[in-house]
Amino acid sequence: MAGTAAQACAKFKSWYDLKCSEANGRADKYIVKPWDKWTGCKATAKKNPWCQISVSECLHYVKVSTSSSAGCKQAQSWYKARKRLKSRGTKPAKGWQVFYNFSGGKNPTHTGLIYKTSGSYILVYEGNKKNAVGVRKIKYNSKYILSFGVPPYKKA
Repeated sequence: MAGTAAQACAKFKSWYDLKCSEANGRADKYIVKPWDKWTGCKATAKKNPWCQISVSECLHYVKVSTSSSAGCKQAQSWYKARKRLKSRGTKPAKGWQVFYNFSGGKNPTHTGLIYKTSGSYILVYEGNKKNAVGVRKIKYNSKYILSFGVPPYKKA
């Protein structure tokens, strides 16, 4: 049975501050390698952008159907094909995936999982934020946000 948004956020929180540049490669060990196992890929946090891998592994861990892609654009397309993609400016909710492009492009180049909404801001867990799992505070209608994916969570 699928997990909840709260379970997904708790899992992502457990990874907070994991880095891929450490000698023991904890981001690889706890995020990328488990994702590799279920997808059949051979990614590493040092060689691959791992923001989407983090979201995908988090949702897979709590048994929520998701894109198995390592790419943000492919993950965004996954939601669109299932009519679960919301446009920028939509008021998002906890557990939604957010897609960004900080260069002003039309395709997403970064992503994360919303763990809290507060007024006009959202707080987002992200993999590969300055080479670690980190948090971003951003306005939900920021020009950098392209869209939101709504994972098929179990009803809470």
